[in-house]
Amino acid sequence: MSDETEIKITIEKTGRRVSRTGEAKRIVYTESVDEEGTIHRTTEVEKGLFDCGHYGETGGGAVCQVCGAFSVCEADAKSGKFVCSLCGRICCPDCSVESLFHPGVRFCQRCGFKGLIREALRRRE
Repeated sequence: MSDETEIKITIEKTGRRVSRTGEAKRIVYTESVDEEGTIHRTTEVEKGLFDCGHYGETGGGAVCQVCGAFSVCEADAKSGKFVCSLCGRICCPDCSVESLFHPGVRFCQRCGFKGLIREALRRRE
């Protein structure tokens, strides 16, 4: 078929939060033919909004290991922005404690007290 009888449309839109829907990206394909024989192909790409503020990329993301209600995009999960400094698992700002001595260093609820003491002792040596 020639390209003159085919019309392709791609629609990108922002969906709901990933933590509510569980989907980072959803693709819907629609195809129809009109009376003149022209094929209309519509692709709808709906990207979810992660709790870190970024829109969904292919490959999903990560979820807080404590509460499970906070979702992070793949780039932020790899950057260490929402990672516990002691155990290395993803933890949201509500489920983690920031170090008193070094801003930016975070500990999850499971490692909180232990991590704060370890951080204080390690820095003084």
